[in-house]
Amino acid sequence: MKLQVTIIGAGVAGLCTALALVRRGASVRMIDGGAPGHGASWSAAGMLAPGYESATDSPDHPRLFDLLFDARAFWRDWKSGLGSGADGIGYWNGPSIAIGLTAGQSSVFRRLVRHQRARRLEPREADHLGEIDPGAYDSAFWLAEDGQVDNRALVSVLVETLKALGTTFETRSVGEGKIDPAQLACDVVVDARGWRSPGMTPVKGTALSLAPDSRLPRCVVRWGRNYLVPKADRVVLGAHAMKGLSDTSVDDAIIGELMEEGAELYPAIRDIEVLETWSGVRPRSADGAPVLGWASPGVFQVGGLYRDGVLLAPLLGEWAARSILGEAADPLAEAFDLSRF
Repeated sequence: MKLQVTIIGAGVAGLCTALALVRRGASVRMIDGGAPGHGASWSAAGMLAPGYESATDSPDHPRLFDLLFDARAFWRDWKSGLGSGADGIGYWNGPSIAIGLTAGQSSVFRRLVRHQRARRLEPREADHLGEIDPGAYDSAFWLAEDGQVDNRALVSVLVETLKALGTTFETRSVGEGKIDPAQLACDVVVDARGWRSPGMTPVKGTALSLAPDSRLPRCVVRWGRNYLVPKADRVVLGAHAMKGLSDTSVDDAIIGELMEEGAELYPAIRDIEVLETWSGVRPRSADGAPVLGWASPGVFQVGGLYRDGVLLAPLLGEWAARSILGEAADPLAEAFDLSRF
């Protein structure tokens, strides 16, 4: 008899876990308070950026660097499993540009370059960026491993793929309380509720999209906490982050700040049409790294993907499925087990 699994939370983490389980023969039902994939996953920028994240974040977890690069390597093979759907997800292998606005930021990137070269990766310093006034920045680097995908197209493909494989979707409140598998009439519940899961802190982010324009970059450009991410139909500019907030209201003053910060590098932003503004809420664990493991009998938690949800979800979904079905675990997965808290 098939294992009956209910996944609460149909963001990219829940969707990738569902796909890994269904492919192993489990029967999966998904429950979410809104349209599948339309929470934090819809609000993201879709960057696959282990290099930049490793340089700019300082989590209290010693293996996050390894996880980010393993997840990036896993992505390359995983996307082919989406079949014809992979053609429509806007996958870009890289590279991306990282800009150090100050000497301090540049020194951080140079340390990262040395670290990556020790792993036989090939980041390199860029001599110039034609679109940007050289006086606007201190240094620039090409990060060969950092690519992107259209996150909205990705979750749409995942939902359609899962439906075709027999997964059912229910729209109803997911709440923030404890989960009882018996009440959900299943063998296992996967808690993929994002910031609503136990131990998670919400981090609100605000971003906007601009109309495509030849004056904007054709690859991902990142500086500080900001980014420009070109998609087929929009260019995403973000992101402002506020820890501890879980509402999705949009502050016009923050949008103005983002526009001006972007215009410092690309002045054309001031007169390009703004297509959309939004806020999303990311889940952050106590040490800034993801979690997966048994939270209680019959309840498996996968979450805390924070700013790297699209990058990490396929690999963490694979690891979650292995654990739920009693398969051998990847040694690195053990470093992110929920039991560390």
